[in-house]
Amino acid sequence: MQRSMGARHLIMIALGGVIGSGLFLSSGYTISQAGPLGAVIAYGIGAVVVWLVMACLGELAVAYPVSGAFHIYAARAIGPATGFTTAWLYWLCWVVALGSEFTAAGILMQRWFPGVEVWVWCLVFAAALFAINAISARVFGETEFWFSLIKVAAIIALIVLGGAAIFGFTPFSAEPHPAVLFENFSTSAGLFPTGFGGVLVTALAGGGRLQRLRAGGRRRRRDTGSGPQHPPRAPFHRASARRAQREHGRRARLPHHERRGGGDRLSGAGLNRRFRGGRGLDVDRRVVVLPPPSLRARRRRRRIARLPHPAVPVRADSRIRAARHLDDRCRLRPEPGRGALLRDPIRGAVLPLLLVAARPTRHGPRERFDGRYRVEPALGREPGGNGRVLGPAAGRMTAGGARVEIDRSALESNLRYLLAEMGSASPEVCAVLKSDAYGHGIEHVLPVVLAAGVTAVGIVSNPEARLVRELGFGGRILRVRAATSAEARGALPMAVEEWLGGLAHARALAAIAEAVDVSIPVHLALNSTGLSKESLDLGASGADAELAGIVASRRLDVRGIAAHFPREDAHDVREGLSAFRADADRVLEALGPDRAAGVQRHCATSFAALEVPESRLDLVRIGAALYGDSSAAAPWQRRAMRIVSEVSTVCRYPAGRTVGYERHHRLDAETRIATVPLGYGDGVPRSLGGRGWALVGGRSVPIVDHLAMNTLAIDVTEIPEVGPGDEVVLYGRQGEAELDGGALELASGQIAAAAYTGMGRILPREPVA
Repeated sequence: MQRSMGARHLIMIALGGVIGSGLFLSSGYTISQAGPLGAVIAYGIGAVVVWLVMACLGELAVAYPVSGAFHIYAARAIGPATGFTTAWLYWLCWVVALGSEFTAAGILMQRWFPGVEVWVWCLVFAAALFAINAISARVFGETEFWFSLIKVAAIIALIVLGGAAIFGFTPFSAEPHPAVLFENFSTSAGLFPTGFGGVLVTALAGGGRLQRLRAGGRRRRRDTGSGPQHPPRAPFHRASARRAQREHGRRARLPHHERRGGGDRLSGAGLNRRFRGGRGLDVDRRVVVLPPPSLRARRRRRRIARLPHPAVPVRADSRIRAARHLDDRCRLRPEPGRGALLRDPIRGAVLPLLLVAARPTRHGPRERFDGRYRVEPALGREPGGNGRVLGPAAGRMTAGGARVEIDRSALESNLRYLLAEMGSASPEVCAVLKSDAYGHGIEHVLPVVLAAGVTAVGIVSNPEARLVRELGFGGRILRVRAATSAEARGALPMAVEEWLGGLAHARALAAIAEAVDVSIPVHLALNSTGLSKESLDLGASGADAELAGIVASRRLDVRGIAAHFPREDAHDVREGLSAFRADADRVLEALGPDRAAGVQRHCATSFAALEVPESRLDLVRIGAALYGDSSAAAPWQRRAMRIVSEVSTVCRYPAGRTVGYERHHRLDAETRIATVPLGYGDGVPRSLGGRGWALVGGRSVPIVDHLAMNTLAIDVTEIPEVGPGDEVVLYGRQGEAELDGGALELASGQIAAAAYTGMGRILPREPVA
């Protein structure tokens, strides 16, 4: 993906978007209805209304930066039904507007071609517009730029010529005309020929059209890809952090009364004042800048103090430290590779997913934990460890009855149907257990996999592979992402088949194998489907040489040829499958008949395996369908997870009160608010606040506040029998009602797996019948 539209395109598209054919075709009718002065007043009123609307949209876009059009704000502030209605009315408005625009263009073209019917011109312009949009973003941008430039130039020319005619200068006229100035502002029927009602109708029509066009600018074609688009955020710059540390050191040398604040670290507001302007740091929300090492050493000698990791918020550090009974010798650190996420404003939503782990300092003794709060050995300095907490003994610090219920019968049913769907001549099935079995818990899912006779599982981390082996699995373990060198070295005793992503990765794995005189089984990943990460692209320059280098390594035992589809779309899957077959044949030919024997080709995950049966090939990697969350049309799927808590308090509040932090929700009438002991510290996405729903007593109720770290508030006014101790469901079924993945995605603004995986890895898990 690359950006193909620049600032000039966007500026001209914005200017040209508010200039329609009506300005050239029906201006005379507008003036006849409202009068010259009335037309000016009407357009002035419309401009003010448009400015107010766009200012509100701008504030909403900054406050709630979600992908999609403005109907999302209506759904959030009023309700899903209002958002749904707004979206379809907006679509209908544009359908009617496009028809009127094509008709107006046809009427204008008849001035030059009177023998051609209007509908012919409508068809021609519609086909041209479709072609311009379908070719590429570059063609779309250039076409919009030049046509918008023509419209803007025409408007400027009309203004100049009209102004000249008002003052008596008519260069295109054979005879001179006197200056009319403002004589025509008053007609024979007065300033307003049809009364002030004509002015209001003109203002509503013109202003409404401008609002539609300006709001539609938010939905114009993006040129950065098809995924969700979010507002750009200032990146994290190490240079800015170093400047902040130097500034902190300078302040530390000042007399105490000259320091601003005199605290242990620079305040976020102070740093924002110093580094505001594009390359600055939002320190309050993104990063805590630590003092220089020398200053830290002096303070450590002066007092026994613990400095938190720069990516761990202070409140989270204190909470986890207290829950795990850690002393100052232990330091909390985020899961490697995810520390950068903590610097983002979405920190409140993703913090629970980062599973902050405890690691003793170099000179301190290793902390001991009981069975409830143990830390896996990989959290120390063992080679290949990656800092994840896994297994039934992982720390579960949530109170209040919140839990994740895992339905093993649903897992068994899903797997049984999957195996039956594959048929008698089925390919080998690999059950994907990554991210602690999608938050369901490997200890709960693996027994079901073993009982079904599945011979391969997919993992991503060494602790997952170790736990699988400890639970008695003796089959194949396939890592479904590329491993680091430390991970590959640490996985050798567990016989993990590694995901191979290119020649450089192959050389690193071969060096590890050479050092211990072993052969590492690998699955060569190809970029045939266009995912374009951790894979070899045989269409790139030098790809043949890379493939030859990989094949030449005798320390790598090629067990499979793999790919991954970037979209869950049947047409896209079939196109990628065709390319993958051709590329896999090239790899098999390069391996030769002896080494190619027994090599498995696999690219199908849950959606592809169920919707495009020809993609199954030799092995299928089943993840979402195993847990009942696949987007494929499979009515037999049963959701295996239910996220449950209970009501702690129910209180009544009068109209006018606000609920939660930031006064997020104001009560319009007397309301009963129930508190549930679940918050973003327990993995619940904070974006559910004001948009999400919960189930109580078999009925859905709205979440009305901005989630706190450990609580959320729901409106139970319509269910008077609700009281403390009643069950609350955030995901799953309660009676006949159900909150499925679609409802969770709509409310949270992220895929359902991102939400329930995080909650499943934090909340206590309980198997249920």
